[in-house]
Amino acid sequence: MDGAARPVRVTLIRNGTLAGAWTATTPFRVVHREVYDGGPAFYRLDARGPGRLLSNPIFLKRP
Repeated sequence: MDGAARPVRVTLIRNGTLAGAWTATTPFRVVHREVYDGGPAFYRLDARGPGRLLSNPIFLKRP
């Protein structure tokens, strides 16, 4: 990695629906907050730039 800024498009999906989308340059940082309704949920992050990063599902459930 050369440390150069790169354009990136980041989307956050919650239960198959768009929860957030950002266009920025690297390094990229964002804080996403929402009220948790207590039901099961899963999130997935998709970041696209010169390459692609697709996270595994992140599952939330009430303990």
